[in-house]
Amino acid sequence: MSGKAEKLTLEHMLALNAAVCGLEFCACAGFTYVPPLLLKAGFNETYMTMIMSVGPVLGFFIVPVLGTASDNCTSRYGRRRPFMLALALIQAVSLILIAFADDLCWAPTSFCGAAVLTAGIVMLDFSGQACFSPYEALLADMSAKSNQQERMFTIYSLMLGFGGCFGYLLAAIDWTKSSFQPFSLSSQEKSVFTILLVLFLVMLTLTFAVSRDPVTPSPKPSLSASSSSNDLLRSVVAYGNGNAPPSPTTTPNGFPAPAKPGLISAMKPYNGNMVIFGKPPPTLRPGRPTVRRCFVVLWYYVLSYLPLCFQQLFYLPAVLSRLFYAYFFAWMALLSYNLFFTEFVGEGLSHGHPDAAEGTALRIQYDDGVRLGSVGLLLHCLTSAIFSAFFESTVRSYGTRNVYMFGAITFTLSMAVTVYVDNVTVVMTMSAITGFFYATLMTIPFTLVTDYHEKPEIFFFDNVGPRRGIGSDLAALNSIYFLAQSALSAVMGWLVEVTGSVWTYISCAAVFGFLSIAFSRHIVFNVADLISMKNQQKPMLPVV
Repeated sequence: MSGKAEKLTLEHMLALNAAVCGLEFCACAGFTYVPPLLLKAGFNETYMTMIMSVGPVLGFFIVPVLGTASDNCTSRYGRRRPFMLALALIQAVSLILIAFADDLCWAPTSFCGAAVLTAGIVMLDFSGQACFSPYEALLADMSAKSNQQERMFTIYSLMLGFGGCFGYLLAAIDWTKSSFQPFSLSSQEKSVFTILLVLFLVMLTLTFAVSRDPVTPSPKPSLSASSSSNDLLRSVVAYGNGNAPPSPTTTPNGFPAPAKPGLISAMKPYNGNMVIFGKPPPTLRPGRPTVRRCFVVLWYYVLSYLPLCFQQLFYLPAVLSRLFYAYFFAWMALLSYNLFFTEFVGEGLSHGHPDAAEGTALRIQYDDGVRLGSVGLLLHCLTSAIFSAFFESTVRSYGTRNVYMFGAITFTLSMAVTVYVDNVTVVMTMSAITGFFYATLMTIPFTLVTDYHEKPEIFFFDNVGPRRGIGSDLAALNSIYFLAQSALSAVMGWLVEVTGSVWTYISCAAVFGFLSIAFSRHIVFNVADLISMKNQQKPMLPVV
């Protein structure tokens, strides 16, 4: 690389983020209808949330694999674009399945329609977030050389905000009214999802037209002799027993080649055979085996069989570990609000019911409430978009940490107020305030990951094993989102049935918001935070 890299123009950045905008309005408009559609199809809250958890579970296991694969992809079309295209096709098919579930049935039964609808929702839930990983890696690749990561991800957040605004606006419009008849199909859902499909394909084409995806893959991860020595030295310090573990065995490509001993030998004190990332399992003190000791070594034994991309999820540098914990609880809070807000307004504020017959007062109140909830989410995205426009200057004036904490605190307080005030105007105002947190969450974590990778020798000082790729770590960040949504979907329906109130959704959002604030205090935002962390750091693998 010679000379200074050419700066990306604002128009180029906006075009690069066009597909991101398309993804977001598909997600926002789509998931406005997902809970109501499932309830109308005959599913109760428990089954509804179980179905909504399938896509995130698939994403949690598949996205890290895709991230690692994109880092090492040698396709002539680039590292990221083949994955972008494949996931975008899944997204397009999911929109068609949801919109025309009854028309695509092989048999005219309610079960058939519910099955097609469920398949479409699972595909939308998986692809809607999985698509972001290669896009984010592409944005990081294209902005790194010109040192424009912060501006690129600020525009990324801005386009997400505009996409959300447009998506919720589509959902809030009653397309069955006569004034919109030229643009509507036989139902509200078919009209909305068809418009989403067309606009998404247009946005995707624009991004593909302007993107310059690098063809050369990232350098192969390797363990040099010096890095191995440093890793081993850190292992000695971490274990605190003064006995250096044996040197790791490596493959010709430079990856660790852990031997996989039998389960019986793995339960004995370490015999020098089992290695992960050049790091042995915890040293066991002499004595009788305990349940805890058995589980520790068993876990280490199982982990040694996992693919490299999953091992990296469990052995994170401290800076990523702290960021991921905070990111997890932040999404637990935001998704408790975001996924179920229309359901909350339809039943909790408007006092309607999704199971009521068409044309009855309860059903009309529910449908009106869902559209009103879409207006609240529209205000949420509008605030996010406006805040994103001033995000760079705000960070320069107040600092990254203060801006992030401001977003987390305002979200938590707004959810607490929503729980205690049963008033439409107040609830809509609080919904608008939550947009600050969404803007920070869609900008700062990605900027931090790219900053960490700009200076890996500083921030990844405790990394054990192969060099980490930015695609892999951005995919891991998205896997945290999937994990949060899976955990939330697995229990939220049950909690609502136990409590008998949709106000549980907002109460959980407030609780997780408080946890997010607590964990956000430990995020490493700069080198000063890193020094403070190193002074207080505890070993990740203590002696058992």
